[in-house]
Amino acid sequence: MAKSGDNKLKKKLLILGILFLLLSAGVQSSFASISVLGGLTKRFDVKPGSIYRDVIGIRNEGEKSAEVRIYQTDYIYNARGENFYAESGTTPRSNGKWIQCSANRLAVAPGSTGQISFTVTTPQNLALNGSYWSMIMIEPVEDSGPAANRPGMGIKTQVRFGVQIIGNVGATGVKKIKFQNQKLIALNESRYAFQSDVENVGERELTPTMSVEIYDEKGALFGRFKGGRFRVFPTCSVCYAAEIGSIPKGTYNVVVILDNGDDFIVGDQLKIKV
Repeated sequence: MAKSGDNKLKKKLLILGILFLLLSAGVQSSFASISVLGGLTKRFDVKPGSIYRDVIGIRNEGEKSAEVRIYQTDYIYNARGENFYAESGTTPRSNGKWIQCSANRLAVAPGSTGQISFTVTTPQNLALNGSYWSMIMIEPVEDSGPAANRPGMGIKTQVRFGVQIIGNVGATGVKKIKFQNQKLIALNESRYAFQSDVENVGERELTPTMSVEIYDEKGALFGRFKGGRFRVFPTCSVCYAAEIGSIPKGTYNVVVILDNGDDFIVGDQLKIKV
């Protein structure tokens, strides 16, 4: 039975929208004068025992020199919108210990671009399969000059950029997902959305698009609806939501489809009551 006034879904939609923007490749991210160039994802098709090198570009558009701190973390998340940045190399599919950064600090002159070099050394382990990932964190160092030490009250905002370093071992790794907590949510008195939590219980990263088909009790199609597209790493989960607008009271059959854009397409079927 749908419930009205569900603000949790709206919050999840906002969180996942922000997360999707953060994880999308090709995005230039900036705070104050500092920009991280070339996107927030670095992906490698790796082989055991191989070495890979790349750089992360940092742009300073400000009028004075800027410094960033560079460090590594692991990264996992769940459908509740929680993000966890564990110590590098401690989560089950972390590649944090494979990665060596060229420095832990970088100063960039005004109007200039600096580079953070890093090396990915894949272990000589033939049992490696599927996807491995971690984060290189880039955190602007707060100005410690006289202006920064003025007395008074204020809100301090800690900003950092996370560049995901993803290693996929060829085409290996089981692709498998699990549907959870599927239900119809009332956004207000006349608008509804179908919500589904999706957990990656396989070994390889997936980026599936969700679609939802709703049929009435006679088998007639009520409508097809899109539920978004999100990256889901193994051990992680995300919340999909497809807004369906108004729907008459009754019992409906719902077909949920996840399409990864390759050979992996999976579906689920359930009944909902409005």
